Amino acid sequence: MQNDLAEVKISAERRAGALLAKTEKSSGGRPLKTGSKKEVVLGPPTLAESGIDKKLSSRAQVFAAVPESTFDQIIEDGLCGDLNP
Repeated sequence: MQNDLAEVKISAERRAGALLAKTEKSSGGRPLKTGSKKEVVLGPPTLAESGIDKKLSSRAQVFAAVPESTFDQIIEDGLCGDLNP
């Protein structure tokens, strides 16, 4: 059961990493201002604003970069520890 849970967790992190890799990165800094004093244009949210830890983001994107066939083989062999960066 523990291996099944690890597989679910790592697969979810892998999916999150794929989504993170596709999202627009926040440039940080101040919000952009338009001509109106009341209107502020915000960029994409930061990791912190999204509730995502930097280490999780990094690990998830590493998992996402592993080719599908290799990932499946690692999961099948129960070697989830081999994926940790």
